[in-house]
Amino acid sequence: MLPFYPHGALIWMFHRMKTTLSCSVPKPAAFGSARWIRYRQHGARGGFLISGNRRISLFDAVALGLCATWRQHRFASRKEMGRLRFPCLWILMFAALPGCGTLPSGSGWGENATIAPGWDRVRQAAVGAARDPLVWGPLLGAAMLQVDDWDKRISDWASDHTPVFGSQQSAKDWSSDLRTASKVAYHVTTLATPSGETPGDWLINKAKGYAVGAVAIGTTTSVTGYLKSEVGRERPNNKDNESFPSGDTSKSSIYTRLASRNLRSIDMSANARDWSNIGLGALTVGTAWSRVEAKAHYPSDTLFSITLGNFFGAFFNDAFLGLDNETTAVWFERDRDAVTLRFSMRFP
Repeated sequence: MLPFYPHGALIWMFHRMKTTLSCSVPKPAAFGSARWIRYRQHGARGGFLISGNRRISLFDAVALGLCATWRQHRFASRKEMGRLRFPCLWILMFAALPGCGTLPSGSGWGENATIAPGWDRVRQAAVGAARDPLVWGPLLGAAMLQVDDWDKRISDWASDHTPVFGSQQSAKDWSSDLRTASKVAYHVTTLATPSGETPGDWLINKAKGYAVGAVAIGTTTSVTGYLKSEVGRERPNNKDNESFPSGDTSKSSIYTRLASRNLRSIDMSANARDWSNIGLGALTVGTAWSRVEAKAHYPSDTLFSITLGNFFGAFFNDAFLGLDNETTAVWFERDRDAVTLRFSMRFP
C-alpha cells in the first residue's frame, strides 16, 4: 500500500519554502487541525514577497509552497496568491486517495502499456481522437475566425480591454500559473490511479504509464515547435514570428487531456468526475484566453493548440496505455440527400 498523505506533502512543501521564507509552522501532528500559520518577509531575491506579518489560510500556505517549489514566483499580494488555490485543492483532494489497488478489470493502471499495440488499435485510437468534439470543435472554431478578419479583431479587442485578467502583464502571469496548474493536475491524477497491490507492481506500472504520457507530451511539444518555425506567423505584439500555435496552450491541453483520461481510472462518483473535467477544461480555456489578452497569440493560434493537445493526449492514451475506457465520438456523415450527425459512446 502506497497511500499519499496531505500531511507529508505539506511538510515537504514547507521544507522547500525555507529558501525564500521564514515560517512559524506548527508541528506536523498539528497540521490536520491548524487552520492558520504565520509567515514573514525574508531574503527575497529578484522581487518581493508579501510584506509584514499576516495571517493566511492553510490553502494559501500550500499555494505559497507550490510557488516556491515550482515557479519561484514572488507574490505581491494576497489576491495574487489566490491564483494557485485551484491546484492546491487538487493536491489536497487527491493526496487522500490511495494510488494502490487495481482497476475493475483486475489489472493496474499502466500494467498493459505497450509499444506494439497493433495497427488495428492504433487506427481505432487515431479515428476516435479525430472524431472527438474536443479535437475537431476548436479546429472548426479556428477556421471560422478567419472569416471577415475576426481573428485579428478579437485579438485587438481582448488585448486592449483585457476584460478577464485586467492587464496584459497579469494575463501573461496567469497563463504561466494556469499551465503549471495543468501540469500539477496531470501528475496528481497519475499518482492517484490504482496501479497495483504491491510497491513493486505499483512502481513498474506507474513508470510504464508515465512513459506513455511522456511520449504524448514530447510529441505535442515537438509538433508545436516545428509548426512555429515552419508557419512563421507574426505575433500580435510583433515580438517574433512564432505566434502559431501557442506553446503554453498546447502544453496545458495535453496535460489536462491526459489528466481527464486518468480520472476514468480513479474510483469516484460520476458527479465528481464531471466537475473535475469541467475544472480541467477551465484550466486550458483560461490558458488559451490569457495568451490572447497578453497579446502573445491570436485566438485561432490557441484554438488550434487545444486541438493539438487533445488529439495527441487521446491518441497516445487510447493506443498505447492498454486501457478499455469509454470513448465519445461525434462526427458528420454525408449521403446523397442529407448530412447526418452521429454520436457514439463505448463503455468497457
